[in-house]
Amino acid sequence: PMSTPGSRKAALETGESLEKEVAFVSANRTTMAASTVAQTGLTGLLAMGLAVWFVGRPVRLLRDKVRRVTTGDFSGDLTILQQDEIGELARELGEMWRRIHEAHRRVMEESEARVTTLGQIRNVTDQMARSFKEK
Repeated sequence: PMSTPGSRKAALETGESLEKEVAFVSANRTTMAASTVAQTGLTGLLAMGLAVWFVGRPVRLLRDKVRRVTTGDFSGDLTILQQDEIGELARELGEMWRRIHEAHRRVMEESEARVTTLGQIRNVTDQMARSFKEK
């Protein structure tokens, strides 16, 4: 309130349109919503990429090696350099496959030695049988 000469009270009222402010807030809401969606999408893509690299790729390598080993192909080392649970699993499986391969190699060598020995025994028995028939 203001005083005027003559003791009348007066007031001054001003008005201003809030149209610009409303438009600004509305534009900011839209921009923030679009930015949030974009950031969420990019973060999701980054997370998926990291998951594929750190989980999917090593698991695929493990799967391929398991498939080769089940067919008897022990060739090629499995190299996963990760220092996490997947890397530990790969190292343990690699050690197991080396032991299976060594046992398989020994069995094959022993089998070949037995077959050779059986062949030699057969030759000796054939010679003995011929010599008994000749007498």
